[in-house]
Amino acid sequence: MADHEDALEQCETIIDLIDNIIPDHAWSASPDFFEQIKEKAVNMAEWIEVNARVTPKMVKALDNMERGIRKWIR
Repeated sequence: MADHEDALEQCETIIDLIDNIIPDHAWSASPDFFEQIKEKAVNMAEWIEVNARVTPKMVKALDNMERGIRKWIR
């Protein structure tokens, strides 16, 4: 299982990708998708920080979110 520090870093990466890397055409095509993913990443980061742990389901969700975001960047 990933350590909570790694999970927090992954949350930050996801947020950064959405805020700074996603191309404009992707935002135009699916703004709700990106806003929902960002909100989930922020909420997960807050929970991980407060609880100083990460669950296996959260790790899987973060991996899926990052993979989904990166597909729009290619």
